Amino acid sequence: LFTFTRGENSITTYIEGQIKTEKRYDENGAGKYVFKQEAKYTSRYFSLTGNYKGRVSLTFFHEDEWAPSYSNWIGYDVTYNLNPTTQFSIFIGDQKGGLVCANGVCAIQPGLEDAIKLTFRSLF
Repeated sequence: LFTFTRGENSITTYIEGQIKTEKRYDENGAGKYVFKQEAKYTSRYFSLTGNYKGRVSLTFFHEDEWAPSYSNWIGYDVTYNLNPTTQFSIFIGDQKGGLVCANGVCAIQPGLEDAIKLTFRSLF
């Protein structure tokens, strides 16, 4: 994560990479497990956000994964902060589904393909 701030404006980039190896076993019928195969998963995530005066943010997202075939997701987001406790955003593009964790809370999120997602957040 890297952020460059000048006055009330900022640019933030986030880059993440993960590599996972999964070993698969089969039961041989006698209650013992025998190694069958090994699968390697590689994923990369990149986002770039420009923020104008703390009011408007434009973000580009790119995520790709080899697991074992190649998949990628690209999306764009525009977020407008109406006031300090309320924001509205529009997301256009693709988003990988699955387990998403933020601030200690995890939830299963559906994937999106060529979608438009509108979000309204407000703290009471």
